[in-house]
Amino acid sequence: MNKKLVVILSAMLFISIAFKILKNNSLFEINQLHTKTPGIGIQANLKILDQFSITPPILSKTGKSFVTLNKMGFDINYTNLSWVAEEFINFCEEHPGEYVLDVGAGYGFLSRYALSKRMFVISNDLEMEHLLYSRKKVKNPDEILRLFLNTTPFPYLDIKKNSLRAVILHRVLHFLPGAEIDLGLENINSWLKEDGKVYIMVMSTEHIAYREQVLPDFERRKKNGDLWPGMFLDVPKYLPTQAYCLPEQLHIMDQEVLKNALQRHGFEIERIGYVSMQGFGTEDGRDGKEAIGAIAVKKTRK
Repeated sequence: MNKKLVVILSAMLFISIAFKILKNNSLFEINQLHTKTPGIGIQANLKILDQFSITPPILSKTGKSFVTLNKMGFDINYTNLSWVAEEFINFCEEHPGEYVLDVGAGYGFLSRYALSKRMFVISNDLEMEHLLYSRKKVKNPDEILRLFLNTTPFPYLDIKKNSLRAVILHRVLHFLPGAEIDLGLENINSWLKEDGKVYIMVMSTEHIAYREQVLPDFERRKKNGDLWPGMFLDVPKYLPTQAYCLPEQLHIMDQEVLKNALQRHGFEIERIGYVSMQGFGTEDGRDGKEAIGAIAVKKTRK
């Protein structure tokens, strides 16, 4: 090989390694800062956050969503909002100046919608780089003061009781086991103010890709008293075209299971129903039953 070419390739490799080290060190510093600021998270206006270079989101294979860096699903560019997201945004508009929590915020599309409605937003995601990308997209100096970045795993956030007006878990619960969902709903009930609301969208048992195969087992488990009978969806088997960006198993549920869980933890159901994902994915015959949505209200326990 030409000596000059070897020198050039070596230099390129050195630069690449140096960039990765710098990036990882910066991210480590930010995560260390997060551990020193328990509670709602890092205030997004801190200048140290400017030091971190951001990798733009990568489109999924279908080009209809973004791939998450931690392989925890796909984040949709919310140009076409689900009815759950629309109702959440409308609720924010009615309560400016209050705090909301966006769990599993991903690249922060819903968090930024809430900021635009003059809310204080705790944007929570396991991947700090997702949150930093969202921060970079916030141009309004007033909004950046109202944004907090939080990477504490749900449901273990340290949030004051009766401090939030709303919590949204948009396409999140199917990544969690039943025990953590129960703990999460109990915590959310304590975090919310009276008449505060929780907004949920989760994968349905009625998805065309797998319903004929999984419903019999799901119904058998439910009949036998299992509170969470859907903790078994084999992703490589039933969602092979999406498996490259998902964990090996997902937790699916029907309306009854979700409703019962919310009621167990002190919520009154305001609305529950199917959420269509017909504009996404590759399966033929999607019929609008791909997900379940729910809105529930915190009420005083008697």
